[in-house]
Amino acid sequence: MREEAARISGIGITAWKRWEAQGKVICGQWFTLPGGGRCRIYSIDGIQRMMREVNLTFPPAGTVDRHEAARMFGVAERTFSELEKQGRITCGRYISIPGKSGKKKIYPLDDLRALAEAFKRAAEESRHRLQPYPDPDKPGVVRVPLVSGKYEGMEA
Repeated sequence: MREEAARISGIGITAWKRWEAQGKVICGQWFTLPGGGRCRIYSIDGIQRMMREVNLTFPPAGTVDRHEAARMFGVAERTFSELEKQGRITCGRYISIPGKSGKKKIYPLDDLRALAEAFKRAAEESRHRLQPYPDPDKPGVVRVPLVSGKYEGMEA
């Protein structure tokens, strides 16, 4: 009976048992079986009503999923994933999605905002370093910093 109720609700049996222990499952009713023993029966309407009342929003308040996190940084999801692999973004964590199997990665908004601001500052500093500037030793000469994989830190 419990397994069928979990299936109807769309959550796993483990989550259903946890919800029962936490008192979140309020739609079950105990019945005595003819040969002795007891069994809990759940009405379909009760399960559906309970699932409507439970807050199952995803992602949770104050967090975003990878798609929205990438949008905040102005990059594609693939680029965002590469930044994570490089260790430049480390605030994501996996959570179970209520009502579904598997896990999804979420990111705290406050951490992402701070990180996005730091990325913007670093990009601005990098652009500033690449601006042409007057040569202090030679009047009338302007130095132009060069940047490429081969010529980092050189000037023309």
